[in-house]
Amino acid sequence: MLRTFLILALLFALGVGASNSNLLNVSDLQSVNYNEEKIKPISHKTLEELIDFDVFFNIGGKSFYNSLLSDLDSATHSVEIFVYSFNDPGLFFELHKLAEKGIDVKIYTDNVKQTFFGPVLAKFDTKVQVEFLNTQFKNLEYAAYSMHHKVVIIDNKITYWGSNNLTWFQDDFDPGFMLRTLDKNFLDVLNIDLDIIRHGISGYKKLALKNYNPFVAKFDSGNTFYELWRSPGYKQFSMRDKLIELINNSTNSIDLMAWYLTDRDVLHSLLDAAERGLAIRILLDDFASKTDDSAIKYNTTLFDKFSNVEIIFDSKNQDLVDFDQVGDPNFNSFLHFHTLIIDSNILFTASNNFSRRGFFFNDEFALITNEQSLLNEFSQYFELLYKRLH
Repeated sequence: MLRTFLILALLFALGVGASNSNLLNVSDLQSVNYNEEKIKPISHKTLEELIDFDVFFNIGGKSFYNSLLSDLDSATHSVEIFVYSFNDPGLFFELHKLAEKGIDVKIYTDNVKQTFFGPVLAKFDTKVQVEFLNTQFKNLEYAAYSMHHKVVIIDNKITYWGSNNLTWFQDDFDPGFMLRTLDKNFLDVLNIDLDIIRHGISGYKKLALKNYNPFVAKFDSGNTFYELWRSPGYKQFSMRDKLIELINNSTNSIDLMAWYLTDRDVLHSLLDAAERGLAIRILLDDFASKTDDSAIKYNTTLFDKFSNVEIIFDSKNQDLVDFDQVGDPNFNSFLHFHTLIIDSNILFTASNNFSRRGFFFNDEFALITNEQSLLNEFSQYFELLYKRLH
């Protein structure tokens, strides 16, 4: 009882007051019993047809940026953006022109990434609204959590979600993905979390909200399912533990692409899968894998005894970088995926790094599905990268 009181007191001290505690007090939300072995999704629906996604992959796939500009050009009343990092002047100017025409344009971004917006808003008169989340943190080094979403909503109808920040170099040089859909069900369940962001609440402060649940939604359509999870998680009720469950239940193969892998429990579940003889291919960002908190940096040798495991770093992606265009000889292309393909029939793909911060502190989304067209798209892109980097 004392422990519960202290946790709630801490969260209230961080800015979650009683006026916020009923944000999720809505009749159709599933109350969470954390004493149960498993939690149920907030929303569980049967769909008459599959969700129609357009899939965009940077480098070697369809351009997300061109599609986004086309959709923005047709916007009639609103554009909402939830993004961790934004520094694209061209995209900002397009948003500025929309705002000048009377379209409501609002950007939610994390305070530690305001190096672009700070100077722009100080010197440039614009009707684009920018809200900085987590202003108590002045830089990433001291930030306890981040608003790490990558979502664009146009006219409350077109939704983009994925791993791409809105930076001028990401679409050209960093392999990543974005999904586009007109599906209202998908937007509705994203809004369960985004509504909290709109109220200025981010990160683990959300855990103080009534009925907060990291398992946002499950959709079924015949034999196809979609699950949407969010961070932060709580103890074993998290997308991290769902990911480990998928790895532990795998029987044949695991293909993994990741920028940042620091979570030791995920690493150990992969080692257990290797012990079981699964064919495992891991594509990792070379820069992130050399950081001191990388789970790979000091543990690569643990996989050496397994002939069924390949670990490949993305160093060859540097060959794709136009350093004259970038203007920085030390620029490093990021492998900006957080994706697993399990047994060729389950896809886990997310906005978050495979880290405790990503699983338990930040604002994040993860999609889990066995939908065949998405599996095919991601599997084909994995093979493209695998052959390029091998």
